[in-house]
Amino acid sequence: FMLWQYFFVPPRAIELVMFGVTAVLFLPLYLYSFWAEGRAAILCIALTCLIGVVWIPYNTGAGTLFVFAAGMCGRLSPGRNAYRMLAAVLGLATVAGYLLSPIGKTFLLAPWIIGVAVGLGSIMESEQRAARRQLLRKQEEVEHIARIAERERISRDLHDLLGHSLSLIRSEEHTSELQSRETISYAVFC
Repeated sequence: FMLWQYFFVPPRAIELVMFGVTAVLFLPLYLYSFWAEGRAAILCIALTCLIGVVWIPYNTGAGTLFVFAAGMCGRLSPGRNAYRMLAAVLGLATVAGYLLSPIGKTFLLAPWIIGVAVGLGSIMESEQRAARRQLLRKQEEVEHIARIAERERISRDLHDLLGHSLSLIRSEEHTSELQSRETISYAVFC
């Protein structure tokens, strides 16, 4: 969206320099934001918003930077913080748009329509990912408990089997002992 303006109006020298600086700063920042969590994610969001604020007086497409910042809000957890940060991004876009944008309220279309959708989608996707991780942990816990229960059942079965076997051996030993005494006593009396 930022390039759209330059199809109709040629860029000034400062805008070309700003594009270079923005590319050097924003692209690594955006890629890093996929792995950032907590304070690092907040820093990514704040820097993206700052780049957007700097661009507002020069380019009507600067609202897309606020859309990217809204998308980064899903990297915050728990969800409440993410929703608060999304509100802060949209609030900053609104204030900066009213104060700095040459097109006024029209500037707010991208941050408010697309930014809200992207931000909410990112937050909900992050919440679903966290729920899936929690479900996976619980499934692993259930499997672990089932393995322990199976081991305990096998050990009880082995214990019972050994106990019965030893009892049988002892009983057979006792029977053979009695038989051998009878044989000996029979042999002695005969």
